[in-house]
Amino acid sequence: MVQITNTQYAQPEVLVDTQLLEEHLNDSNFKIAEVDYDPQSNYEIGHIPNSVLIDWEKDINHDTTRDILTIEKYQDLLKRIGIKDNNTTLILYGDFNNWFAAFAFWVFKYYGYKNYKTIRWRNEKMTRRR
Repeated sequence: MVQITNTQYAQPEVLVDTQLLEEHLNDSNFKIAEVDYDPQSNYEIGHIPNSVLIDWEKDINHDTTRDILTIEKYQDLLKRIGIKDNNTTLILYGDFNNWFAAFAFWVFKYYGYKNYKTIRWRNEKMTRRR
C-alpha cells in the first residue's frame, strides 16, 4: 500500500478558497460559473449567488459529434455568461465533485482562456442558495 504524506497541488494558482470566492461574489471582474451535467438536479435547486449556469451537455459538448464545442459556440458561451475578455477571472465549480467543472476548465484552456480557476472546497461555510 502506498502512503501519501505530502498532499500539495501541482498547480495551486488555479485554485481559490471559498473565502476568496465569498469576498468577490459581487465583483464585476469575477464570473462564477456552475458546470452541471444535470442542471435540474443541481443549479435549479440552488447555486452560489450571482453564478451562471454552464450546462455540460449543451454548452461544452459538440451538438452532433463526440467532441468539445466549436470555437464559434465557445465564443457564444463567453458572451452568454458575460465574459468580454481575458481580464475577467472565471471561477468554475460543479457537480460530481467538480468533475464537470474540471472538464470545462480544460475546454477553456484549450481555447486559450488565460484567467480561470476552480474552487478548492474545504470546510466551506458557503452553501448553495436559490
